[in-house]
Amino acid sequence: MDKRKEKTIRLVEDSLIDLVKVKDYNDITTNDIIEKASICRATFYNNFNNKDDVLHMISNDIFLHVSSVHLEKETHHDFSRQNDVKHRINHMLCHFYEDKDMLNAFLSSSAKDILISDLKKHINNLVISYLYIKEDNIIPKDLLINHLTVTLVEITRWWLIENNATIGTNDLTNYYFKLIEHLL
Repeated sequence: MDKRKEKTIRLVEDSLIDLVKVKDYNDITTNDIIEKASICRATFYNNFNNKDDVLHMISNDIFLHVSSVHLEKETHHDFSRQNDVKHRINHMLCHFYEDKDMLNAFLSSSAKDILISDLKKHINNLVISYLYIKEDNIIPKDLLINHLTVTLVEITRWWLIENNATIGTNDLTNYYFKLIEHLL
């Protein structure tokens, strides 16, 4: 992607993030985003169909990095040498913590269902890719994967909204594994 397009997309994403912090998602119009980003209508529609596309791109950006096969050392944390599921989940939670104000704004607005749906999709892929599920389990595998996914989504939602992310990511990761250990 060329630098101008990347800059425009980031500007639109940042504009939606800023707007959802002061206005409910349903009350934000495409025109609001266009005005906040100081771009023309055609530029917006060359990159997005609507504001939901912008929200999907924001959530995909978070997961694109976290689900990367080769992780690099980062400023606030280093998961580059660990590739097991606990570290993957902890890494995801670290990024959620870094983006907690933005995530709280979306999860506290009418965008909650869209963001939760995206979270489920991405966390489901994480569960399928990294969690080892016993083959002799009496629970159907697809039901178990759904349960493991929804549990992590709800723990994350609780942590960000109800707990205001006061529990550390290591502790939260350990709580999740404590809750599911009998299933693995």
